[in-house]
Amino acid sequence: MANLQKIKTIATEKNISMKQLSITVGITPQGLSKIMRDGTTAISTLEKISSVLGVSPAVFFDSVQGYASAYGTNSTAINGSGNITIPLSVLEQLEAKDARIKELTDKLLDLSYQYAALTR
Repeated sequence: MANLQKIKTIATEKNISMKQLSITVGITPQGLSKIMRDGTTAISTLEKISSVLGVSPAVFFDSVQGYASAYGTNSTAINGSGNITIPLSVLEQLEAKDARIKELTDKLLDLSYQYAALTR
C-alpha cells in the first residue's frame, strides 16, 4: 500500500492547495481526501497526481528494495503496509516516462517564453 499522506506534504511544499490538486487531477476534493485516508487508488490516478506535483509515483511508497538481488528475479519489491512486486522493466518505463515528461515540460516552458517575447 502506498503512503498517500505524502500527497498533502508535497502539495504544501509546492504551494498547491488540495482543491487545486483535485480539480487538476479530475477528482473531487472529497475523493482526494478518501484516496489519502485509504492509502489506495488506481495507478492512473496516482500518475496524474504525481505529474501535477512534479514527482515520481515511487515517492509515495515507503521504500524500494532490491528484490532482484535478494531473490534472483527481474523485479523489485515495494514494501509499505504490504508487499507489491513490480517488474524492473515497469519501474524503468516509469522513470523513462518521468524523464520524457520533464523534457517536454521544459521545452513547452521555453517555447512559451519565446512566444511571449515575440508578442510583446
